Amino acid sequence: VLQVCYRHSQSCPSSFPSCMDYWTKLPRSNESDPLTVVGVNSVQSGDDIRRAVHEKLLEMHRGQLLASGLSEADIGSLAEPVSLAYSVWYHEGTFPRGDKQMLSGPQDVIFAAEQGFPAECGVHSVQAYEDGVQGTGASQDVAPGLHCVNNDFAATERSAWHGPWAEQSLQGAERTLAKAFGLGKPVWLNATYYARQVLRTTQGSEFHV
Repeated sequence: VLQVCYRHSQSCPSSFPSCMDYWTKLPRSNESDPLTVVGVNSVQSGDDIRRAVHEKLLEMHRGQLLASGLSEADIGSLAEPVSLAYSVWYHEGTFPRGDKQMLSGPQDVIFAAEQGFPAECGVHSVQAYEDGVQGTGASQDVAPGLHCVNNDFAATERSAWHGPWAEQSLQGAERTLAKAFGLGKPVWLNATYYARQVLRTTQGSEFHV
Protein backbone atom coordinates (compact mmCIF):
# COMPACT_ATOMS: atom_id res chain seq x y z
CA VAL A 1 0.00 0.00 0.00
CA LEU A 2 1.55 3.29 -1.10
CA GLN A 3 0.47 6.81 -0.29
CA VAL A 4 2.25 9.44 -2.33
CA CYS A 5 2.13 13.06 -1.22
CA TYR A 6 3.53 15.14 -4.04
CA ARG A 7 3.98 18.21 -1.87
CA HIS A 8 6.68 16.35 0.03
CA SER A 9 8.88 15.76 -3.02
CA GLN A 10 11.72 17.52 -1.20
CA SER A 11 11.98 14.41 0.99
CA CYS A 12 13.25 12.29 -1.92
CA PRO A 13 16.68 10.87 -1.09
CA SER A 14 19.63 12.33 -2.99
CA SER A 15 20.12 8.97 -4.71
CA PHE A 16 16.59 9.21 -6.14
CA PRO A 17 15.97 12.94 -6.56
CA SER A 18 12.95 12.45 -8.84
CA CYS A 19 11.27 9.63 -6.94
CA MET A 20 8.04 11.58 -6.45
CA ASP A 21 7.79 12.24 -10.17
CA TYR A 22 7.73 8.48 -10.67
CA TRP A 23 5.00 7.83 -8.12
CA THR A 24 2.74 10.66 -9.19
CA LYS A 25 2.85 9.53 -12.81
CA LEU A 26 1.48 6.07 -12.05
CA PRO A 27 -1.83 5.60 -13.92
CA ARG A 28 -4.95 6.32 -11.88
CA SER A 29 -8.33 4.69 -12.26
CA ASN A 30 -10.12 8.01 -11.73
CA GLU A 31 -8.63 11.51 -11.80
CA SER A 32 -11.11 12.61 -9.11
CA ASP A 33 -10.16 9.82 -6.69
CA PRO A 34 -6.62 9.49 -5.34
CA LEU A 35 -6.98 5.76 -4.66
CA THR A 36 -6.16 3.21 -7.34
CA VAL A 37 -6.20 -0.57 -6.80
CA VAL A 38 -4.58 -2.92 -9.28
CA GLY A 39 -4.75 -6.70 -9.14
CA VAL A 40 -7.14 -9.58 -9.62
CA ASN A 41 -10.77 -8.42 -10.06
CA SER A 42 -9.71 -4.76 -9.73
CA VAL A 43 -10.43 -1.88 -12.05
CA GLN A 44 -7.03 -2.34 -13.66
CA SER A 45 -5.41 -5.75 -14.18
CA GLY A 46 -2.12 -4.11 -13.28
CA ASP A 47 0.40 -6.89 -14.00
CA ASP A 48 2.89 -4.47 -15.54
CA ILE A 49 2.21 -1.83 -12.87
CA ARG A 50 2.63 -4.27 -9.98
CA ARG A 51 5.87 -5.60 -11.46
CA ALA A 52 7.26 -2.12 -12.14
CA VAL A 53 6.43 -0.84 -8.65
CA HIS A 54 7.91 -3.97 -7.07
CA GLU A 55 11.15 -3.50 -9.01
CA LYS A 56 11.23 0.21 -8.21
CA LEU A 57 10.87 -0.40 -4.47
CA LEU A 58 13.59 -3.05 -4.52
CA GLU A 59 15.85 -0.64 -6.37
CA MET A 60 15.22 2.17 -3.87
CA HIS A 61 15.67 -0.01 -0.78
CA ARG A 62 18.36 -2.41 -1.96
CA GLY A 63 21.01 -0.71 0.16
CA GLN A 64 18.96 -0.98 3.34
CA LEU A 65 18.00 -4.58 2.59
CA LEU A 66 21.64 -5.58 2.08
CA ALA A 67 22.65 -3.71 5.24
CA SER A 68 20.02 -5.64 7.21
CA GLY A 69 21.70 -8.93 6.28
CA LEU A 70 19.76 -10.02 3.21
CA SER A 71 21.74 -11.28 0.23
CA GLU A 72 21.16 -10.43 -3.43
CA ALA A 73 19.62 -13.88 -3.75
CA ASP A 74 17.25 -13.13 -0.87
CA ILE A 75 16.21 -9.85 -2.47
CA GLY A 76 15.72 -11.55 -5.83
CA SER A 77 13.44 -14.14 -4.22
CA LEU A 78 11.02 -11.55 -2.82
CA ALA A 79 7.67 -12.19 -4.48
CA GLU A 80 5.81 -9.56 -6.41
CA PRO A 81 2.63 -8.30 -4.72
CA VAL A 82 -0.62 -10.04 -5.59
CA SER A 83 -2.40 -6.70 -5.56
CA LEU A 84 -1.36 -3.10 -5.17
CA ALA A 85 -3.15 -0.07 -3.78
CA TYR A 86 -1.67 3.36 -4.15
CA SER A 87 -3.03 6.75 -3.23
CA VAL A 88 -1.63 9.78 -5.03
CA TRP A 89 -2.36 13.16 -3.45
CA TYR A 90 -1.10 15.67 -5.94
CA HIS A 91 -0.87 19.18 -4.49
CA GLU A 92 -0.07 22.43 -6.22
CA GLY A 93 -1.28 24.99 -3.73
CA THR A 94 -4.48 24.88 -1.71
CA PHE A 95 -6.72 24.02 -4.64
CA PRO A 96 -4.49 21.78 -6.76
CA ARG A 97 -4.74 21.98 -10.53
CA GLY A 98 -3.42 18.44 -10.75
CA ASP A 99 -6.66 16.92 -9.46
CA LYS A 100 -10.16 17.32 -10.80
CA GLN A 101 -13.11 17.89 -8.45
CA MET A 102 -11.16 16.92 -5.36
CA LEU A 103 -11.65 18.79 -2.13
CA SER A 104 -8.78 20.96 -1.03
CA GLY A 105 -6.54 19.54 1.62
CA PRO A 106 -4.44 21.00 4.43
CA GLN A 107 -0.81 21.61 3.67
CA ASP A 108 1.87 21.83 6.31
CA VAL A 109 4.23 24.80 6.31
CA ILE A 110 7.88 24.09 5.51
CA PHE A 111 9.94 27.26 5.33
CA ALA A 112 13.52 28.43 5.01
CA ALA A 113 14.95 30.20 8.05
CA GLU A 114 16.70 32.82 5.95
CA GLN A 115 13.38 33.82 4.38
CA GLY A 116 11.46 33.90 7.64
CA PHE A 117 8.00 32.57 8.37
CA PRO A 118 5.70 32.80 5.30
CA ALA A 119 3.75 36.07 5.35
CA GLU A 120 0.69 34.46 3.76
CA CYS A 121 0.13 32.50 6.99
CA GLY A 122 -0.89 35.74 8.70
CA VAL A 123 1.45 35.20 11.65
CA HIS A 124 5.18 35.66 12.13
CA SER A 125 6.36 32.60 14.04
CA VAL A 126 5.95 28.86 14.46
CA GLN A 127 4.61 29.49 17.97
CA ALA A 128 1.85 31.81 16.77
CA TYR A 129 0.95 29.43 13.96
CA GLU A 130 0.70 26.46 16.33
CA ASP A 131 -1.39 28.45 18.81
CA GLY A 132 -3.81 29.33 16.02
CA VAL A 133 -4.16 25.68 15.02
CA GLN A 134 -4.32 24.25 18.52
CA GLY A 135 -6.51 26.93 20.06
CA THR A 136 -3.90 27.70 22.68
CA GLY A 137 -1.85 30.68 23.84
CA ALA A 138 -2.81 33.91 22.11
CA SER A 139 -5.59 32.06 20.23
CA GLN A 140 -7.22 30.36 23.19
CA ASP A 141 -10.20 32.72 23.18
CA VAL A 142 -10.97 32.44 19.46
CA ALA A 143 -13.05 29.26 19.92
CA PRO A 144 -12.81 28.29 23.59
CA GLY A 145 -12.66 24.55 24.13
CA LEU A 146 -11.97 23.76 20.47
CA HIS A 147 -8.55 22.30 19.73
CA CYS A 148 -7.11 20.84 16.52
CA VAL A 149 -4.12 18.50 16.31
CA ASN A 150 -2.90 17.18 12.98
CA ASN A 151 0.47 16.87 11.27
CA ASP A 152 -0.90 18.57 8.15
CA PHE A 153 -1.27 21.76 10.17
CA ALA A 154 2.32 21.70 11.39
CA ALA A 155 4.98 24.31 10.70
CA THR A 156 8.65 23.37 10.51
CA GLU A 157 11.86 25.09 9.49
CA ARG A 158 13.18 23.29 6.41
CA SER A 159 16.42 21.96 7.87
CA ALA A 160 14.55 20.38 10.80
CA TRP A 161 11.83 18.69 8.75
CA HIS A 162 12.13 14.93 8.28
CA GLY A 163 8.59 13.85 7.52
CA PRO A 164 7.54 12.48 10.95
CA TRP A 165 3.79 12.59 10.30
CA ALA A 166 2.63 10.61 13.33
CA GLU A 167 5.31 12.19 15.53
CA GLN A 168 4.19 15.72 14.63
CA SER A 169 0.60 14.91 15.51
CA LEU A 170 1.66 13.44 18.85
CA GLN A 171 3.83 16.47 19.60
CA GLY A 172 0.90 18.75 18.86
CA ALA A 173 -1.30 16.69 21.15
CA GLU A 174 1.22 16.99 23.98
CA ARG A 175 1.54 20.76 23.46
CA THR A 176 -2.23 21.10 23.61
CA LEU A 177 -2.44 19.01 26.77
CA ALA A 178 0.25 21.18 28.35
CA LYS A 179 -1.00 24.62 27.22
CA ALA A 180 -4.78 24.12 27.23
CA PHE A 181 -5.19 21.64 30.08
CA GLY A 182 -2.14 22.30 32.24
CA LEU A 183 -0.85 18.73 32.06
CA GLY A 184 2.83 17.87 32.20
CA LYS A 185 5.07 15.30 30.61
CA PRO A 186 3.80 11.70 30.44
CA VAL A 187 5.91 9.42 32.65
CA TRP A 188 7.06 7.27 29.73
CA LEU A 189 8.36 10.10 27.55
CA ASN A 190 12.02 11.10 27.64
CA ALA A 191 12.40 14.39 29.52
CA THR A 192 15.01 15.86 27.18
CA TYR A 193 12.90 15.04 24.12
CA TYR A 194 9.81 16.54 25.76
CA ALA A 195 11.61 19.76 26.63
CA ARG A 196 13.22 20.18 23.22
CA GLN A 197 10.60 18.84 20.82
CA VAL A 198 7.32 19.46 22.62
CA LEU A 199 7.88 22.52 24.81
CA ARG A 200 10.97 23.69 22.92
CA THR A 201 12.65 24.59 26.19
CA THR A 202 15.31 22.99 28.36
CA GLN A 203 13.23 23.13 31.52
CA GLY A 204 11.74 20.14 33.30
CA SER A 205 8.05 19.79 34.17
CA GLU A 206 5.51 17.82 36.12
CA PHE A 207 4.32 14.44 34.88
CA HIS A 208 1.04 12.95 33.69
CA VAL A 209 -0.02 9.44 32.63
